[in-house]
Amino acid sequence: NFEWTVESVSLADGSELSANGEITVKVKVENTGNYAGKDVVEMYYKVPYYDGGIEKAYIELGAFAKTEEIEPGKSDTVTLTMSVEDMKSYDYSGVVVNGGGYVLESGNYSIVISENIHADPVAEYTYKLSENIYYDSETVYNRFDDVSEGITVYLSRSDWEGTWPVAPTAEERTVTAAWMRQANYSVSDTSDDPWYTEEMPATNSADSSVTFKDLVGLDYDDEKWDSFMDRLDLSEMAYFVANGAFGTASATQILADYGVPMVLHEDGPSGFANFMEEMLGMRDDVYDVCNYAAESVLGATWNTELAYEMGKSLGDEALIGNEQLPYSGWYGPAVNIHRSPFGGRNWEYYSEDTYLSGIMAQNVIKGCNEKGLYVFVKHFALNDQETDRSGTGLMVWANEQAIREIYLKPFEIALEGNDKAGVMSAFTRIGFTWTGGSYELLTEVLRGEWGNNCCVVTDYAVSQSYMNVEQMIRAGGDFMLSQGDKTPSTTNVTATQATAIRRATKNVLYAIANSSAMQVEIVGYKLPVWETVLIAVDCVVFVAIVVWGVFSIRYALKKDKSAEAESSIPQDKQSE
Repeated sequence: NFEWTVESVSLADGSELSANGEITVKVKVENTGNYAGKDVVEMYYKVPYYDGGIEKAYIELGAFAKTEEIEPGKSDTVTLTMSVEDMKSYDYSGVVVNGGGYVLESGNYSIVISENIHADPVAEYTYKLSENIYYDSETVYNRFDDVSEGITVYLSRSDWEGTWPVAPTAEERTVTAAWMRQANYSVSDTSDDPWYTEEMPATNSADSSVTFKDLVGLDYDDEKWDSFMDRLDLSEMAYFVANGAFGTASATQILADYGVPMVLHEDGPSGFANFMEEMLGMRDDVYDVCNYAAESVLGATWNTELAYEMGKSLGDEALIGNEQLPYSGWYGPAVNIHRSPFGGRNWEYYSEDTYLSGIMAQNVIKGCNEKGLYVFVKHFALNDQETDRSGTGLMVWANEQAIREIYLKPFEIALEGNDKAGVMSAFTRIGFTWTGGSYELLTEVLRGEWGNNCCVVTDYAVSQSYMNVEQMIRAGGDFMLSQGDKTPSTTNVTATQATAIRRATKNVLYAIANSSAMQVEIVGYKLPVWETVLIAVDCVVFVAIVVWGVFSIRYALKKDKSAEAESSIPQDKQSE
């Protein structure tokens, strides 16, 4: 049993909120029971809701902290911090933001300290906001209107019964061939396409002396990257990005002359497991690794430190690898939502809560990154059921507020601050568009709004004909997880296609250059400087001792021989 006492709150009750403000609460947790244990302190928030306005949850999780183990009669104090911006809502229907965007609407906001979302508050603080605050108004706007329009009526707090979903009729469940044709993709390189360019990139340049090892640790936009990319052959790059099943074992051979190492990627998310090897005759390269608890179990601990330690442990295993190569990439963790208790892969996902899912994954990734293990957070995005997931690609329809606030948010949180974190796109479609071929998702949101130059790999693309490599590279995807050769043709190549192939290749190589594959100074793989210096000093001392020993022995032997020679001289001679 535990008792909570709020020791301090950074923003006094009744204060005015500011756009860039934070709210910090310190809570003392006392163990009033008979056994040692840990407790989780949770901070929720409530936002103003207006009938017919932007839809909002009544209460949401904003922060949490887990105590250390507390002995009976003892206490521990935890600190919870949440930014004011975290309480913003996305207005996709233009209630107050024309064209869509994030906003804090004027009104009263509350912070609730509680044991869970249904419990009576331990403490509650109310704040006011006099005027609307808009966030990222110039860069964030509706990008999925065609998906939002796929459902005509959404559930609303202002008309709960009238908007409750009903089962569709047989007629409503029947689609036409014309409707289905909208799901087909055809290559388009016209000036109206956002990926269009008329400038052909350089290839096969003999002027550059930059090697792949020269790129380790450089910024993504460093000019040396351009010099190195200029050296590569277009057809080689095309093959490279289209053949990335579980690493670059076959694809890297074609770039070996440029110093690009072969790397291994292994599946997850409960540890390394190449479960495809027997079924598909793949290489058997996963040895002596741990099986970790399912993500839903880890999520239930609310223990970010444990998540971080799991990531480090995975990183240690990755460094050992298959005794020949490290595992440089990991297809995990997974942050899709427990949308239904019947989700076929709920065990791979942390929670039904957006914030908890993102924070747990963020800490696992942090641990992995410390060891040079590059991750691919999956399945990006809206992959929240298994039924009909592949084949022709499950078409998911949702409004953009739900897409951003629920289904994309865990990915955004997980990637934040982690420089060795990529994503795996999903089998699913957002509306008609395959996620791995969605320019809006991979370029405008991931790379544009979130500023992430990470590597994007597809989900397993073997028999799924709709997972088109030409669509992938134009949308912002980088690596086709395929064992069948899906290399795009470079005959009569356009500037748009060549640019897309080059960009995709660079993103994959950037991940490799900043991973354990390059044997950079990662603790546990290549020794840090201080250990190297210490070993050097030890070696010098050892050599000095050996030299001293040799001379000491020689001196002792010489002394013995001198004494022996002297004893062999007659006494009378010795006196003379």
